Amino acid sequence: MLSKLISTVLAFFTVVSNFSGLFCRTPKIEPPGDDFTPVVRFTVASDVHIQVPGDIQCHRMAKMLRTGYAVAEADANYKNLDGVVFAGDITDNGWHSEYLAFQSIMNAGLKEETQPMVIIAKSHDCSTYKKDALDFFESLSGLTTDFHHVMNGFHFIGISTTHDRDTDDKYTETQLDWLDAQLAQAAADDPAKPIFVTHHEHVANTVYGSREEYGEGWGTPEFYDIFARYPQVVDFSGHSHYPVNAPRSIWQGDFTALGTGTMDYFEFMIDRETIHPKNNHHASQMWIVEVDANNRLKLRGYDLMADTFVCEYLIENPADKSTFAYTPEKRAASSTAPVFDANTDVKIKKLIDGTRRVDIPAARSTDEKVVFIYRVYVLDEAGNPVNDFWELSGYYFSPPPKTVQVKIGKLAKGTYTLKIVAENAYDMQSEPITTTLIVK
Repeated sequence: MLSKLISTVLAFFTVVSNFSGLFCRTPKIEPPGDDFTPVVRFTVASDVHIQVPGDIQCHRMAKMLRTGYAVAEADANYKNLDGVVFAGDITDNGWHSEYLAFQSIMNAGLKEETQPMVIIAKSHDCSTYKKDALDFFESLSGLTTDFHHVMNGFHFIGISTTHDRDTDDKYTETQLDWLDAQLAQAAADDPAKPIFVTHHEHVANTVYGSREEYGEGWGTPEFYDIFARYPQVVDFSGHSHYPVNAPRSIWQGDFTALGTGTMDYFEFMIDRETIHPKNNHHASQMWIVEVDANNRLKLRGYDLMADTFVCEYLIENPADKSTFAYTPEKRAASSTAPVFDANTDVKIKKLIDGTRRVDIPAARSTDEKVVFIYRVYVLDEAGNPVNDFWELSGYYFSPPPKTVQVKIGKLAKGTYTLKIVAENAYDMQSEPITTTLIVK
């Protein structure tokens, strides 16, 4: 009876999702311009946060599936989308209706040849039905929430939160032992091939969002020692909602890790403060991942809101950590400070509440990395610091804004110098530009 009811409800939601998909166009993807020929292709996303059938998150998820197929179809040499991975928080509250909506979109948009791989997180996914979220999803989807698939010779391993209903832990020792055993099996099969691993929370002290020295706090410690034994691990995780095109959302050390961004809203940690900037819900990113016959790994971040790629990385030898190019040290060493154009014209506007807004024309990156943040330092007539303010560059939007607006607080009467710098993700600051502010 329950099975029949679920089938009926899914059929209804499938009609709803098909109808809503009419309003989300499939982008025209330009064919790749290099000689990279994939032998496997999959997409990775996380933090969908579906709330009700037909909501904006459903639209974005449906578009994500269509875009994956459009990317595949644009490749003259390899047209397959072999897998679709979701790294947790597919629902916002863990309600059964949210799982039903998610599954209806999968049913409507996923082709038979594409393997779905879905992680259930002890976060939003289990926030309401803690005792049956995993069981309900498995019965609904026919999937296992801890999995090990082999596609075209490549291993895909996923680990969800524990099924154990009597513990506050996210993962049990039994699961961790299972994970280690699956990695050993995959590595023995072909040690030169990348092994793709998915879970929800970042591994602590790896990608943007997990670093303790920055106070980011979204990392989990369970996996590092296991992954460190397998340099060919390529690990995907979400939870933080930090953008995929943030330069620190790729990390290499003892293995490779990538943050999966969000399909709902962006979040940041700036100067140890959690930030949800203006228009942060204008967010929908995913990874398109490909491997060629030589085990070269191509990772492309895609912005579904703007229908454009926002970053790309090529890992020549994902199994040999001595060749890793994306370590924090190498990334910082190859980084150069942004620059302002010589004719940059800063404008200051007085607001109704007596504060000021500084309008700053965007600086230019001098490397392949984004301009991350703008800082405004307020100095008195003697050159002493009075206060400082900042604003994110908006690099997570496509295209980023051409002018960044920084609000500064009320100032006492006097003459001030505003010193303005653009800063990249590795704390490298541009040469300052200055302007004078007279408060009467």
